[in-house]
Amino acid sequence: MAIYHANISVVKTSASAKSDYITRQKKYSKKAKEDLLFCESKNLPSWAKDERDFWKTCDEGEKRGTKGRELKIALPNELTQEQQIELAKEIAHEILGDSHAYTMAIHENVGSLSGEKNPHVHILFCEREIDKTREEPTREDYFKRAGKRKDGTFYGGYKKSEKIVKTDRTKWLHEVREKVEQVTNKSLERHGHDERVSCKTLKEQGIEREPQVHLGNKNIATLKKKRDFTEKEKKVFISKHEIYKESFFKKIDLKTKEYQKLYRKYFK
Repeated sequence: MAIYHANISVVKTSASAKSDYITRQKKYSKKAKEDLLFCESKNLPSWAKDERDFWKTCDEGEKRGTKGRELKIALPNELTQEQQIELAKEIAHEILGDSHAYTMAIHENVGSLSGEKNPHVHILFCEREIDKTREEPTREDYFKRAGKRKDGTFYGGYKKSEKIVKTDRTKWLHEVREKVEQVTNKSLERHGHDERVSCKTLKEQGIEREPQVHLGNKNIATLKKKRDFTEKEKKVFISKHEIYKESFFKKIDLKTKEYQKLYRKYFK
């Protein structure tokens, strides 16, 4: 069954470290290298030797705010590896086009609980929007504050995309999720599959079943350490995870006795 998953996160500390991780370079080169199926970078400035050079310069130049953003998107198991690569390229182009420098990498591992293949693409992209009406900023200027002089000439780097970094970016996030759905379904149809994905919630789709819970590697590792979990305890563990997610989106107080009890039981 084709699964929909599209998540975007902010890169706050090091874009070069994130690039190394998804492309399995430097200290990550020995980490399950076989799960790296494909990687490429697009729209890099002419002065960049490669993606590592670009993202390292980004770390040094972005003095304020974030270093970039990362999209993580599930790829259908129904597609062949070549078709998954094709789909990942289409998604990246549909979302970012020629307007942002980005590095993408496709990983595949086996789900710790499901035992099924888990192909997905990471897309690390720069928030600065390429402006083709001006000259390309130099290495020294690329990540500086953008500006325009009275005579019409530009200084500094490209401006950060307002639709991505401003407070109304929720609209852009919804557009991204819809594009992922549309491009994925076109690929499934083109290759003769009846399966389809949807960015809508199960309730919005009129489907009556419990939504899947994404536990993540850290929580799964904790779950595996305690092999004598009862079914009731597993539900408690998952409910703890839901409390954590809700606290992020709804600002629930994590100092409640219920949360602390669960945390001590399974994470201490």
